[in-house]
Amino acid sequence: MGLSDKDIALLEKFWFGNLPRKTRNEVVKRLQEDADFNREAIQLKQTIDGLYSLREQKVRTYLQEKENSLPQIELKSERYFGFKAKHWIVSALIIAIVISIIAYIKISGSASQPPAAIAQNYFRPYPYVGQTLSENDSIAQLYAKADYEAAIPSLENKFENENDTLTLFYLGIAYLGQNQATKATSVFESIQYSVEVPQDATQWYLALSYLQQDRISAAIPILESLTISEWKEKAKAKEILKKLESIKISN
Repeated sequence: MGLSDKDIALLEKFWFGNLPRKTRNEVVKRLQEDADFNREAIQLKQTIDGLYSLREQKVRTYLQEKENSLPQIELKSERYFGFKAKHWIVSALIIAIVISIIAYIKISGSASQPPAAIAQNYFRPYPYVGQTLSENDSIAQLYAKADYEAAIPSLENKFENENDTLTLFYLGIAYLGQNQATKATSVFESIQYSVEVPQDATQWYLALSYLQQDRISAAIPILESLTISEWKEKAKAKEILKKLESIKISN
């Protein structure tokens, strides 16, 4: 299945926060329920991010080449200067241009995003540890490859057979990676105070699952608590809170 031009245009507006709430919710629902559409959307997002990165690098390279090709400038007018003006004047101008272009690229690519898009952008799977997944290589491999659609049934069976809380933690992450936010929320809410799972990470994924459902007011207190915790990724929580400042809390 390939994305239509209409789908691509819709997703681009979704990621850059240019959709009305009703349409945005329809896109979120489709991402949650249509596995093919979700997979194609993730691939498109990765392509777009790559193009932004490539464009920025090309601008840097082009301007650097121009700077290197410029001859040293010598201004001899005694009326204005009594010394030789070095090429650093031109270099300073070029650096200013580079900074302006990069700032424009970043601003244009980081317009106010809806909560679900923010959650998707910040989602990264937690590395599996201990014996919970390594005992079963097939599950571990599927999880490591982010093939959550295939990993979820195996993780569900493993949890049903062993009732292991850490397995449930990874299952919640797989749900979240597959945009099944309601299921992910249910999992993380049930284990958020368990000592058998990484508590800060559990809180983080719970906040992301809330954001996927536009539940901003539920996510904010969790993110705020993470910013004052000892969690190594707490800077990301601060970044999300800053992004949420421009979004009106309506739930």
